[in-house]
Amino acid sequence: MIDSFIISLLRALILALLTCFCSRQVYLTFLSLRGRQRFWLALLTLFPLIIPPLLPAYAYSAFKINFQTQPILNEFFYGLIVISKTLPFVFIALYFIKYSTQSSAILCDKLKPNSSLSFIKRNAALFVATTLAGLIIFHEYEIASLMRIRHWTIDVFNAHAGGLSHTIIGSIKMVSAPLTTSLFAIFILIRIHTPQTQKITLARSPNQSFAYIILTLLLLTSFIVPYLIVIKGAWGGFYEILQTNWMLQETFNSIIFAIVSTLCVAFLSHLVVSSLPKFIPFFIAPGLCGTLILGLLILAFFQITFLQSLAHSILPLTLAQIIYIFPLAIVVRIFIKNSIQQSSLTSAHLLSNKEKLNWKLYHLPTILAHFPLFCILWFDITLNTLLAPTSLPGIFPRLYNLMHYNENEKLSATVVIAVLVPPIILALVLFISRIGILCKIKKTSGN
Repeated sequence: MIDSFIISLLRALILALLTCFCSRQVYLTFLSLRGRQRFWLALLTLFPLIIPPLLPAYAYSAFKINFQTQPILNEFFYGLIVISKTLPFVFIALYFIKYSTQSSAILCDKLKPNSSLSFIKRNAALFVATTLAGLIIFHEYEIASLMRIRHWTIDVFNAHAGGLSHTIIGSIKMVSAPLTTSLFAIFILIRIHTPQTQKITLARSPNQSFAYIILTLLLLTSFIVPYLIVIKGAWGGFYEILQTNWMLQETFNSIIFAIVSTLCVAFLSHLVVSSLPKFIPFFIAPGLCGTLILGLLILAFFQITFLQSLAHSILPLTLAQIIYIFPLAIVVRIFIKNSIQQSSLTSAHLLSNKEKLNWKLYHLPTILAHFPLFCILWFDITLNTLLAPTSLPGIFPRLYNLMHYNENEKLSATVVIAVLVPPIILALVLFISRIGILCKIKKTSGN
């Protein structure tokens, strides 16, 4: 366990530095663009948020790249996939910190008294971004497991699920070193001061071609190539799935849990940002500890005598999902608050087509901003495996278990369909929301 912990920590540090370097190049390119170019670059950067971790891991494991044949190549692909999944979070962090490389600001900072102590302040954004990336990579489990990467999360999960750790307390003791490391990193994230700049200018034009090459390579590695591999082996399985209602109940369970948790966290994040902004660090800290540690702690919490009756209910999983996604939900809520101008909404209410404008200015951005939260919860494996009631299993834990034993057409087809579920849900939500607005307009005009 200690060997896996050290290896995982060193790997996380190296990949975090690479992720921060890539994110910085992409973010500086983002600042240099305007209009639609900026929008499409941001969309391309954030797209990995809605890619299931299981997709690339399953595709490359089916492609026979594993530790038994090409361990170095396996580590390389694992690193690319993890960087691709982590880069959006670092990009978001740099965006909210308003990271700048303005040379004049750096020069003025060096002229200050005791400037030798201001190195961390000058690079606070990069420290925060690297620490955040390291936390995310350090707690990764699903991709490492399917690609047979040596990782501390796999050792702990196998010990807990396989009975090597006989009690939940024993499992929690196994994560004492990773938990201490995570808490230390979270303390750094909270304590580092990151002064915001109101206007950002660039010292020189960034290398836009390099940024696009990074994003294209990561997107090819984490989504396009894996999806093509899976589709290639899925053609014969679609008919069988539709004919037998394969995993229909598991799919429905996962959708319900993801929707309920997303709605709850949307309401709670709005409450915290509007009423309790000073306590935001306390609300986001537990979610940054990773799904495995969080799942084990919630599991232990519901073993308390007076809570045992709730241990097999929907409450543990729903609570864990809310806590896990809360940091990103806070970011989404702040983004909505800062990007949606209240003056524009007020002006819209004075116009005849106020319902349409209100939908376009507020409801549509709110739905789109919360869509990644739903995707992350929908694709979750660890929390669902540890906490889902036995009567309500999720689809991805079932797929994860089957992927360890075989690759067949039915399984590949299920992965393809599971990836398409979030866009279908989004389309339905937008359609229902739009229909509701149109009905409201019609009712108003009729009166």
